[in-house]
Amino acid sequence: MKRAMPQETVESLLGRMLTDERFRERLFRRPWQELERYDLLEHERESLTNLDRVQLLFELLSEHLDPRIVRG
Repeated sequence: MKRAMPQETVESLLGRMLTDERFRERLFRRPWQELERYDLLEHERESLTNLDRVQLLFELLSEHLDPRIVRG
């Protein structure tokens, strides 16, 4: 199986954060544990764990997405 490039993994994670409320909650609650399973470079993992400062932005944006593309 071909491994995703780290940038593709980051983009996929950001997309999932916008569309999957449960994943987003888990990621902000315990980011290091949640990101362990992803093939990320250390600086990408660090950047993603610091996203709690912008949690509100993701929540506001996700509230405005079409409900047909968002998991509850």
